[in-house]
Amino acid sequence: MNQDLITVLTLMVTVPVSIGYYKKVMAGNSKQDKLMKRAKRKGSVATGVCVKTEYLLGDRDASSLEERSPTMEVTYEYTVHGVQYYRRIHFQSQASRRIHYPAQITIYYDPDNPRKAITAEEFPAAARRTKGCLGAAVIWLILSIILANGLKLLLG
Repeated sequence: MNQDLITVLTLMVTVPVSIGYYKKVMAGNSKQDKLMKRAKRKGSVATGVCVKTEYLLGDRDASSLEERSPTMEVTYEYTVHGVQYYRRIHFQSQASRRIHYPAQITIYYDPDNPRKAITAEEFPAAARRTKGCLGAAVIWLILSIILANGLKLLLG
């Protein structure tokens, strides 16, 4: 009986919390999204111009597809109040050997700290879905373990 109660209580708490996290990420409430929204609201937007590219070969022995894939590291320069800043972004292509990247991008920066910046290219929808799913699963797993063990101690 106690084990069933522990399971039900654990699920009643962990499932809504995990779903809430996933919805938060998908709704655009992450730190990156908040920075972008704040920058747009305050007009802290600059154009980044490609100033350097470097082709990085993937690691054939790596465990993840992302690490095995060739990457183009692109450095963009943007100017805020006469001061130049640089933003490095990695672009990948699993489908072909040619990696496409824009010559110019929009950079959203923190008005109080222009080095703190984000671009739409760094956090696309696919990455958001992955982060949401993985994050929700990790939260559910950790919370379940902690809560189930705590309830076992409490209920004896």
